[in-house]
Amino acid sequence: MKLVNELFFSLIFFIIVSACSQNQEMQTQSVPIKIGFLGPLTGSQAVYGQWGREGVEFANASNIKIIYEDSQCDPKVGLSAFTKLTELDNVDGIISSDCSSPTIAYGTVAQQKSIPVIVVAANSPIISNIGDFVFRIRYSSEQDGKALADFANKQGWKNLAILYQDNDAGRGYAAETKKNYQGTIVAEENYVLASASDVRVQLAKIQTRNPDVLVVLSQGDDGAVILKQIKEAGIKSPLLTSGTAFPQSTIAAAGASAEGLYTTVGMYESDQWQKGSEFKEKFNEQTGKNGAYFVALGYDAANLFSQIATTCGKDKTCIRTQLANTKLYEGASGEITFDEKGELITGSLRMRQWRNGSWNVVS
Repeated sequence: MKLVNELFFSLIFFIIVSACSQNQEMQTQSVPIKIGFLGPLTGSQAVYGQWGREGVEFANASNIKIIYEDSQCDPKVGLSAFTKLTELDNVDGIISSDCSSPTIAYGTVAQQKSIPVIVVAANSPIISNIGDFVFRIRYSSEQDGKALADFANKQGWKNLAILYQDNDAGRGYAAETKKNYQGTIVAEENYVLASASDVRVQLAKIQTRNPDVLVVLSQGDDGAVILKQIKEAGIKSPLLTSGTAFPQSTIAAAGASAEGLYTTVGMYESDQWQKGSEFKEKFNEQTGKNGAYFVALGYDAANLFSQIATTCGKDKTCIRTQLANTKLYEGASGEITFDEKGELITGSLRMRQWRNGSWNVVS
């Protein structure tokens, strides 16, 4: 009888433990995790936040709840919005489709609080060293700046001038371009966002140096204005820039002033990635819009959090570990593998040129 009782209670215990385990697993899979979205949804840089949001919404992941906040591309506003998301909304992770300065500000706090962050837009090299809870799924200004310098070197351009936006992203681009360029930097000028409507003084200084090539590093709506002012200034030097800093909307706004512009280009933008081409077609069919690179990045960030949530639920450390272990993930934007610093490991960037209303890959 004693043996029967022991077996009976053992069986009951096993059933209870199994039921609890199954219930916990069901809760992990069924309870949506909260993800905060931070990006400029208003202002001159709003296109980056809006694109990221479009991608997140297009992912339509049912097991994550997205809470959107407008950083206005401002570190103070972004940090305040981050505090609201983490202390009032209790989010389990952050998607940052933001400028570099606010991303650095709240990314540093996120690291301190052990909150996982996926960076969609910011490209400053500073982000690489924030910590192990911050991951970037786009190529950085280090990779971009090196590609620009390498192209200038291969073209045999001996004298280079740089015009860049004086913020974390612009300074990062400029530093990497200068570090890898083998010729002489004959002029280096910058501007602040508020003065983007008029850089004629800087351009006049550059023109006196007669550079073989001019590298222009800007973001958002000011790019088209700068291209027009370069043409008005009579500068004939070839123009180089980052493909993500001068998206197609900027090229369209610049009109004839964009003719001949060289930009870096990754697999997604050059249609070398089949899943990217399929995403663009699907996105266009359902929205009537072209799927910009940052739309695909927002889409991938949401899907990464969604996929990991099925395993980790709200466990932030587990989410971080799963992100760190991401290998060869086939996203819409490209293949995603993170290095030890949470940076995207990517193939070499190529160069393309805008000619007669279309892009031509030149290297």
